[in-house]
Amino acid sequence: MSEPGDLSSAAPAAPPELFAAYSRALAELPRYLPGTGYDGAGLPDLRARIAARYTARGLPTAPEQVLVTAGAAQALRLVLDCLITPGDHVLVEHPTWPPALDAVRGAGGRPLALPVEDGWAEAAPRLLAHALPRLAYLMPDGQNPTGKILEGAQRTALATALADARCIAVVDETLLDLDLRPAQAGASGPPGGTQAFGAHLPPGAVVHIGSASKSFWGGLRVGWVRADPALIGRLVVARTASDLGSPVLEQLATGHLLDAAASVLTRRRAELVQRWRQARALLAEHLPAWSAPAPDAGLVVWCTLDRPRSTLVAEAARRRGVLVPPGPRFGVDGGLESRLRICFGRAGSDLAWAIPRLAEAWREVSDPVPPDDGALPA
Repeated sequence: MSEPGDLSSAAPAAPPELFAAYSRALAELPRYLPGTGYDGAGLPDLRARIAARYTARGLPTAPEQVLVTAGAAQALRLVLDCLITPGDHVLVEHPTWPPALDAVRGAGGRPLALPVEDGWAEAAPRLLAHALPRLAYLMPDGQNPTGKILEGAQRTALATALADARCIAVVDETLLDLDLRPAQAGASGPPGGTQAFGAHLPPGAVVHIGSASKSFWGGLRVGWVRADPALIGRLVVARTASDLGSPVLEQLATGHLLDAAASVLTRRRAELVQRWRQARALLAEHLPAWSAPAPDAGLVVWCTLDRPRSTLVAEAARRRGVLVPPGPRFGVDGGLESRLRICFGRAGSDLAWAIPRLAEAWREVSDPVPPDDGALPA
């Protein structure tokens, strides 16, 4: 169980439906027990459910195009190991999800920063022409940490630039289900949805990564890859170097949660908007000089500080029991000392406890150093 001051983990608590999903999974489990329990590609029923989700979004998908993984992080590592060689440039959003940078470097890739806060597509053609990256890692639907969603002409322009440069797009849709814009506007029901990024690219030029962690619960450790069947086959073979498949019980439970996704996610989005409003009010009260723009999607707010002291405030906050990742952790080459990411997907009581202590830490590091009056120390 996490501490009330942990504003670093961008993952929600389990929904009430989780226990029922596990109960139904346990009832199904006996029919799988005569087998070995190993299935490198994932249970056929779960792969079919995931494929159906993509088809419903305008990307016709067969179960053979889906690989079930142990979360999105494993999915990304497998894809990188199969698609890049050491020394390849990899276009990576700046700022971006820190484990993605670790995965790119771990595979021998050289991250190439694509600025996203002023629009993904602005710098892409120049970077693609100059560095010829083999692959681009993107989060266009709930970018972490900015919470932005790439839409319209920018979405089309970026996809076109990638296709022209023959750069494979690896699209991380971990936060796809947490589009908060309709709920923020007071609308009920699911978002209308932004067209799938892969719809703008030719077959084979895009790989989609998904996860149950943000939509349902991180403890499931279930993610997936959607790609052409040939690449899925290579990924299954590569996976045997680390494990032989995802746990059967968790896959069964995830399938039942996908069946209940409409009600789970409608409630989750409403809860997140409520918690965002509380976090925004607390930040305005205790840290009024900070800028905290409303995210389009996700569980975090990407704050702009009025002084470049992100690392210092994170260290001071930790001494008070509050965990926040500093801005440089999200940078391709560091920097971002004027930025700080705060997860607002916590219970309201946790936010009310942590944000005032974060403000204390900020006062500690932002107050000017008192002048030396020349007096000798006692």
